[in-house]
Amino acid sequence: SHVVGVYRNAQCTLEPVYFRWLAAQPAVFALEPRGVLQRTAKLDERQGQIVAGNVSGASPSGPDYLAWLAAKGFTSAQFSSFSVNVVDDATSLSGHPDLATGRIAFTQNPSSQTGAQGGHGFLNAHIVAGLNSGTGTANEDTGGYNYGLGIAPWARVGATAIFGPGGVSSTAYESAAYNLGARISTNSWNFGLIPDYDSNSQEFDFIVRDARTSQAGNQEYAVVFAAGNDGSGANTVSTPGTAKNIITAGASENDRQTGTDGCGINNTGANDLRDIISFSSRGPVNSAGGDGRWKPELTAPGTHIEAGIPQSNYDGSSVCNAFWPTGSTLYGWSSGTSHSCPAVAGGAALVYQWFLNNALPAPSPAMVKAVLLGSGQYMTGTGANDTLPSNSQGTGSLNLPRAVGSASRIFEDQTTVLGASGATYTLSGNVVDSGQPFRVALVWTDAPGPTSGAPYVNNLNLSVTVGGSTYLGNVFTGANSVTGGTADIRNNSEMVFRPAGTSGSFSITVTGASIGGDGVPGNADTTDQDFALLVYNGSVGAPAA
Repeated sequence: SHVVGVYRNAQCTLEPVYFRWLAAQPAVFALEPRGVLQRTAKLDERQGQIVAGNVSGASPSGPDYLAWLAAKGFTSAQFSSFSVNVVDDATSLSGHPDLATGRIAFTQNPSSQTGAQGGHGFLNAHIVAGLNSGTGTANEDTGGYNYGLGIAPWARVGATAIFGPGGVSSTAYESAAYNLGARISTNSWNFGLIPDYDSNSQEFDFIVRDARTSQAGNQEYAVVFAAGNDGSGANTVSTPGTAKNIITAGASENDRQTGTDGCGINNTGANDLRDIISFSSRGPVNSAGGDGRWKPELTAPGTHIEAGIPQSNYDGSSVCNAFWPTGSTLYGWSSGTSHSCPAVAGGAALVYQWFLNNALPAPSPAMVKAVLLGSGQYMTGTGANDTLPSNSQGTGSLNLPRAVGSASRIFEDQTTVLGASGATYTLSGNVVDSGQPFRVALVWTDAPGPTSGAPYVNNLNLSVTVGGSTYLGNVFTGANSVTGGTADIRNNSEMVFRPAGTSGSFSITVTGASIGGDGVPGNADTTDQDFALLVYNGSVGAPAA
């Protein structure tokens, strides 16, 4: 058993005859199924250019993702102060030319996993951080796009293998990873189709706030999970991807029309970057049980993804094709939200480093989430073209130009604590460039919630007045906020998006509508909540005359 905030969670094997007796015990809050641990694959540089916004219609507009990153100020001399933990089935990341030994931060195997590598975790590590700048047919496809080029190709990555026979504690292995320098965790796995907020979700909500409870203070940790591949119906996002404080990634289409992969995804599943692929799991979370939060929060390309594969002790059993293209020994390809998830984690690594590059404090997980969600690109294709925030696309597809670009932005990162219901925070300023959209994102790391009924604890409300109109968080029609509606009581991410053409002064209010839990553990106040606030295309100051 282990403690998650005010809850003690115990895992056991129990004969059904004891269920009623155990449930009647006064110390037992709830019983839930454990589920079966599984990967979220369907069992490159194109991906990078899509999330970099270098697109034309349904396809990327050309290669040179590395040049785009360099233009944003990223270099190989950076990314030394943190790493990304790839929690999956890789027991080793060594031996591939696209991931230098010096960029392998650690390997840990808490589950005692043995045998040949299936390739799933290895491939996902390369989606985060693979670096291939070579030329020729062994390195590039017919369009000149490099195979295996990751989203953050100078980042450091570690591997945690969890698919062995030994039982694992997420709290224990993430604490160990944090101690080894990880500040972001990518997780392409779930417990099968359990579309509820359960003790696993609860555990990750606590890990985001404090990954290392043995150390004084809160060691905060950004966590990304795959939504799952049980779509396209509603209520199909699986635990732990149902947690509140993580980022849950759905899958859009890549653009690589070179046949049908071994998971049955053909060219129509990789021909339009504006589409959500049909298998991508959708929210809401357990609306019939009193929850109803939207999931996923973001999408990224997740079909026909090319990345590096193990160079020894490899059987390809956990990817769609062990080798691809035919004859390659360096790369394989695969489809699934398993492969959109590490792309979002790579985006998180770029955001984290961007803050360091700009002499800002390292961003909290809430701020990383606010930046990524506040940057989302509205998707208009099949499975999308709906109202944000959406149970298919979240706030849209991962969009790095807004996340790590040069637009004027305001960051309020957990420096304000609302100590009681009714407390408010206000901010005023001016829209900088009427030719660009104006956006506000509010995200808070909520206290772990109960596993029965509604899991939300503290409720903050976002209100933005701009252009003479007032907009509430998460009240949208299509891609943009609209007036009217009611305050969101469920979600701990609230957005206001206004399109290009918005100008003048703005006023933002964050209200502690209901502060009933310990949102900031470790201080003397047991009913409080901090938050991250991002204002895109705004500057602080008195209203312009």
